[in-house]
Amino acid sequence: MIKRTSLIITILFFVFMAKSQLNGNYTIGGSGTYSNFTAAVSALNSQGISGNVTFNVASGTYTENVTINNFTGNSNYQVIFQSSVGDSTAVTLQYASNTSTTNNFVVKFNQAKNISFKDMTLARSGSSDYSQVIDIANSSSDLNFSSVIIKNNSTNIAGDYAGLVVGKNTNSSALNNFSFNYCKFQNGSYGVFMQGVSSGILSQNLVINNNIFINQYRTMVYAAYQMSPQINYNIMTTTSTYYNFHAIDFLYANKGPKITKNKMNLNKGYGLYFTNSQGCCSLTGMIFNNFIAMSGSGATAMFFSNSGTFHIYFNSINMYGSSSNGFSITGSTANHNRFANNILYSNTGAKLMIVASNITSPFDFCDYNDYKTTGVIGDWHSTTNISSLSSWKTTTGLDAHSISNSPNFVSNTDLHIQSSAVQRAGTSMLNGPTTNVDIDSNQRHFINPDMGAHELSFDDLAISSISVEDQMCISSKYSVKIWLKNNSNHSLNLANLPLMYKFNGNVVSALKPISNLAVGDSIDYIFSSKITAAPVGLTYVDAWFTLNYDINSNNDTIQTAINVNNYPVIGIPVDTLSCSIYTVTLKADTGYSSYLWSTGDTTSDLTLDVSMLGLGGTFVSLVVSQNGCSSKDSTLVRFVDCTGFDSQEVSDGIRIYPNPVSSILNIKMSEPSAVKFMEIRDLTGRVVFYSEEFQSKIDLSDLGKGSYVLIIKTDKGIARKQIIKQ
Repeated sequence: MIKRTSLIITILFFVFMAKSQLNGNYTIGGSGTYSNFTAAVSALNSQGISGNVTFNVASGTYTENVTINNFTGNSNYQVIFQSSVGDSTAVTLQYASNTSTTNNFVVKFNQAKNISFKDMTLARSGSSDYSQVIDIANSSSDLNFSSVIIKNNSTNIAGDYAGLVVGKNTNSSALNNFSFNYCKFQNGSYGVFMQGVSSGILSQNLVINNNIFINQYRTMVYAAYQMSPQINYNIMTTTSTYYNFHAIDFLYANKGPKITKNKMNLNKGYGLYFTNSQGCCSLTGMIFNNFIAMSGSGATAMFFSNSGTFHIYFNSINMYGSSSNGFSITGSTANHNRFANNILYSNTGAKLMIVASNITSPFDFCDYNDYKTTGVIGDWHSTTNISSLSSWKTTTGLDAHSISNSPNFVSNTDLHIQSSAVQRAGTSMLNGPTTNVDIDSNQRHFINPDMGAHELSFDDLAISSISVEDQMCISSKYSVKIWLKNNSNHSLNLANLPLMYKFNGNVVSALKPISNLAVGDSIDYIFSSKITAAPVGLTYVDAWFTLNYDINSNNDTIQTAINVNNYPVIGIPVDTLSCSIYTVTLKADTGYSSYLWSTGDTTSDLTLDVSMLGLGGTFVSLVVSQNGCSSKDSTLVRFVDCTGFDSQEVSDGIRIYPNPVSSILNIKMSEPSAVKFMEIRDLTGRVVFYSEEFQSKIDLSDLGKGSYVLIIKTDKGIARKQIIKQ
């Protein structure tokens, strides 16, 4: 009975699992939830989803093909198929090519939506003609492919049945919201073939960015009946010899298509091939910063047929095959394009510009381009084979500021420029939309950018050093001087460079014109407004400038530390009066870096006697320095003849301290009881203190500064000591 109950429960569990909607994370392969893609997709199609679902696929090769249908819940939630290890080479889903349209896919989307494939390889094996990899049909939408390798072995078939990604709508609803990012498309007749319904029902949000296209035979990207397709940052390389090869083919791609920063290394056929594609209103077509190198004979870099309202700026074209063309435009509605800052170059005689006679106004603006060829510049309406740029300007009334110089490309396929006349030959005064960066996302010059997709010229002005006294004296004024160095790769000319410095929160501004500052050279600038040093202590001076599009802002500022110091306090007596029989020692405050007395002495203390100065008064001066700050003071030293005092001297054994003294004078002697009287006289003989008993401490606070004489009379005689009162 127990075993039977357990069996029933198990059966019910699996029945429940088979019917419940998917939600959360599942695994494919190994010992995972599903053994292969077929099982996982079957559950997806039959059960639907009730939340976001992720299938983590174990590493390995899965030989099968699957069709993902319009399952329940796909309008609200997303499904992701991804490698469990995040490596696009670790998981391969493959299916053999065949000889008919039956099951001509690895993955087919049939009204599917909100599906993503990440980090895996989708491939057709074998060499049969029918080798389509991804089939998108019947209003499928919101499909995303990221870091996926998509490939087959077809290298010489033009039909879409050998395409890698083929999207064709078989009903009246548009195919919307497809993105291919960081994928690799290898071989195939087409890389991506996306065809909407009609010119009246445009598909939307086709994004093809940061991918690698290798050796497609017919077309790398075909986008028909699309609104604002985005094709950017792709690397496109092929050796296809197909006469009608197209790298990017637009048919009715309208309202702001964008093709930027693509690098194309092609052979025959066409780089860009646009038919009946129009920008509109505020949705102008944008073709910026592309490299197009074509080696085959009869090739054309850009072909416009009844396509207009495009801004074609900053592109580099190199035609190095025979009988080739640069830019060709035809059709009565191929109007209102703007063509500027482009390089069209050929050292094999390519014709650079072909404007058919059936166009009324192909360009609203055409100027600041570089046309350099060993052949003719081009055709303008019925005037053919215009040989020189000057004749082209005269015939067309265009290209007043255009030039004809070699761009000095790095190679035939690497269209980065080297030192060339195209540097600083472009213009930034362009109607938008435009761009202020180059193909490598480097900032362009804000006034005169380089022509072509690569901005070789760059502005890099640096503050290389600053000169301010690092030790300042309080309240003094000091100049601020900076050096500016040109680290650019061209000479700098600036009408007024804004310069600033800040000290203690105060900002001082100035304008500095720079004229033809050569590469690597420096100039200096001294601010007219000086620093007033305050307060005392450590502080900083910051200096900087403002230069639009300077590529290295890290060297636009500089800071230096300074110390603001008080002036030294010297501390010598105001005046000193001494008997000529004594010496006078002048003591300055200690701890300063230098001392210079008027006598030439350089110590902090100076001892003087009458033999040096003679009787009478002499001014003695002292200069004290510390941290670059100097103070000067002087004192009057006067020696007088003291013979009027009682001169009987005894060996006293008396010690007085401190001396010099500012307040309390301490006196010690061996026989204090022998004292008859004590007195202190100034040098005029006036008694300022008198006692008939020994005093060990005498308060001299009220005495003025100067020299005094302490007289002590004992039974043995009189003792004298000079006192210096500070």
